[in-house]
Amino acid sequence: MEVVNCPHCGESYYAELYSTQTLMNYKPIWKNGECVSEDPNFFTTYCECQNCGKTFSFTRHLGEITVHV
Repeated sequence: MEVVNCPHCGESYYAELYSTQTLMNYKPIWKNGECVSEDPNFFTTYCECQNCGKTFSFTRHLGEITVHV
């Protein structure tokens, strides 16, 4: 898993407050016990930095993580 850093202070020390996800229809496809399809939904996690106290969020989508202020 990729390390997520606070966009305010640069530390990776945060509490997850809550998460949301989009509700696009997704049909997982499995082959030999491994999922071979990618979930097209956006998963957003809202956080509070335990170092500086500011809030931020990050979104996971198709294996990429984007951090938001």
